[in-house]
Amino acid sequence: MTPHEYNARRINEGHVTTEVLAHALSLYALDFQRGRPGLADDSCWGPKTSDAWHAERRVGDAAPFPRGHSAIIAHFGGDLDPVDDPARRGWLKSDPRWTKANIRSVGWRGHNLHLHRLCVDRFVAALEAAHEASGFMPKRIGSLAQRRINRDPTSAISTHTVGAAIDIDAADNGYGVPLARTSLGQNIRFAQSMEEHGFCWGGRWRGRGVDAMHFQAGSP
Repeated sequence: MTPHEYNARRINEGHVTTEVLAHALSLYALDFQRGRPGLADDSCWGPKTSDAWHAERRVGDAAPFPRGHSAIIAHFGGDLDPVDDPARRGWLKSDPRWTKANIRSVGWRGHNLHLHRLCVDRFVAALEAAHEASGFMPKRIGSLAQRRINRDPTSAISTHTVGAAIDIDAADNGYGVPLARTSLGQNIRFAQSMEEHGFCWGGRWRGRGVDAMHFQAGSP
């Protein structure tokens, strides 16, 4: 059986998605080019490769994300210096060269994600693990959006601006909506799994600031 046939069987049996497999193999190719060992030497997604993939992406095996809003923006934003967009209230404009150098576009189960290169792998792995743990599948996922928090011109830069956050099913998890009335509040295991992988969940924020749709790489 060829690696292609073996992996196709593993996909059909539900052990791995096409997106995660392609991402893992691309990372292995990069590791090989850089002289580092990859997840598997035979390009096959077997049980050992699966265990290694998820283990390497647990928060305990990775550097913790920054603490504090300013630290998150500085860590991921670097020399990004956005300015307010006069044509769109609450939105920002930034140097496209920064975006090209730092934002990566990946697919996950039919969703297109645009996230910072320093957290994209962990977001994809966490989403897959959360789906496997809960059975919950998001309908829509927002990611990169260069704007201020809540599109308020007086607010700080959003973590979405630097590609360090996602919003899941915004229509079902509105900002300020009590957790019990949100789809993620009713599928709490999904959110818990994301937290286990090191991401901060806005559903834990208190009062009118609760933001169940929001997951970010770092705590406020």
